[in-house]
Amino acid sequence: MLRELTALDKTTLEGGDEYIAYFSYLQSVFDRLLESLRNRTKDDPLEIAILQKFSSQFLNTVECMRMKYLCEPERKLRYDPTDSSFPSFIEFKELEHDLEIREQSLRELPTVEVLKQAILDALFRHMQVPNTLLQQLGKREYFLLLNRYSTLGGLFREFSPGEWKLLEPATAGQPKKLLYSWGAFDVLTNRPHVYMLILEEQAGFHSKYTPAELALYEQSIRKISNNTAPLQVIATDLDAAFKSHSPKVLKRIELGPLYGPYARDEHFYSLILRKNFGPDDLIFLFTTEIIFSIGETKTKSLLSAGELRQIFFVDKTGKETMERNVSEIHSYMMATHGVVQYLNDHYPEKLRELALPPITFIPTTPGRHAKK
Repeated sequence: MLRELTALDKTTLEGGDEYIAYFSYLQSVFDRLLESLRNRTKDDPLEIAILQKFSSQFLNTVECMRMKYLCEPERKLRYDPTDSSFPSFIEFKELEHDLEIREQSLRELPTVEVLKQAILDALFRHMQVPNTLLQQLGKREYFLLLNRYSTLGGLFREFSPGEWKLLEPATAGQPKKLLYSWGAFDVLTNRPHVYMLILEEQAGFHSKYTPAELALYEQSIRKISNNTAPLQVIATDLDAAFKSHSPKVLKRIELGPLYGPYARDEHFYSLILRKNFGPDDLIFLFTTEIIFSIGETKTKSLLSAGELRQIFFVDKTGKETMERNVSEIHSYMMATHGVVQYLNDHYPEKLRELALPPITFIPTTPGRHAKK
């Protein structure tokens, strides 16, 4: 599903210096996030490890995009300045295309040794800067980088497959449970998401969990979760797709929006940052949504005994949980110390909406002080 492109979807960066500044900005934000995750020892270590993995993959993708645009000066990187600040979803679609053609491109480009020798000859014999050769060398390094990360499963993509983990039952005789995690860059929100799914084996089934069987499960997950539909919808579709397992818990972690120097919207946080703070100050929001099963029912059918289906709980006592069709929703924030202090002084209700106190840090280059 593709959204209709708007003028803001075509916002671009100009030139090498802007690319370096933008990608360094993204890298610093995710480095801070990873650092904070490493320090959260009281949280679920398995969940933290999953989030760390996909955050690291996102950094790898950022590194590849940096290489791509530095070696192709005629092209301009598009990013989303509204409730995102991340590279446009179009860039992720082009990344998929680059992954498909990388082997052919590497065969067609001269080798690194040939290019380096030709560059030296041009510099010393002809006293010329061989821009075309430098671009070819950059493209080769880009495709080699894609090769390295894709082989290691280290890129955050439109769909980033995770790993299966068999969870040990708390007591003997309980059904087997599987945990699967995956990442996805969503078209509609233009933000990265991380998913975690717990499947429980139904009575009467005894799966061997072969690679072929798990691959079929992953194929269903990829097809069903290709957009940010409400979790209840995704969980219900997964429930219908799986015959021997039932989805018991589905969690989605949305990374973003990121408000700071690259935000061009009129969001409350963007306006505060624009009016009161410098380019090194930011607010990075992330949200967790959870849907879980509270029971089972059998579907009615004239031709069969019916199939077992899950009853997913939606908390209708909360406005946000009811609107999003989820059991729980929790909001978190990472921001520079001065911004959090400002919010605490002027808008404390914003901080009370968070599930935990904000993750704070002091920017490397402090901006101007907030206006009183």
